[in-house]
Amino acid sequence: MDKTALYNISYGLFVLGARDRGKYGGRYAGCVVNTVLQATANPVTITVCVNKDNYTNGCIKSTGEFTVSILSERVRQEVFGVFGFHSSRDTDKFSEVEHAFTSSGLPYLTEGVT
Repeated sequence: MDKTALYNISYGLFVLGARDRGKYGGRYAGCVVNTVLQATANPVTITVCVNKDNYTNGCIKSTGEFTVSILSERVRQEVFGVFGFHSSRDTDKFSEVEHAFTSSGLPYLTEGVT
């Protein structure tokens, strides 16, 4: 695992990415959060805070997997509208932004990130 990304974590805004592998058959989910903390370096452990009623939270709880996209000052304002004011239950948020997938199929942003 490349640990250099851990050095970029600071106070800011982030997009969590996840995947619902159950009920909705592979739907991608994401939301804006403002709390991501490195808890330990070895093993790599981070803490994120997300609303317990959030659809993305449910996906993370059911799979134990998520991505963190660290938003930069260059991020387009539309990203906040997409990931902050809609639910992934009924909106494919990642279809509206530049993104890629991890080797395990989790989405992350590729534009406006550090």
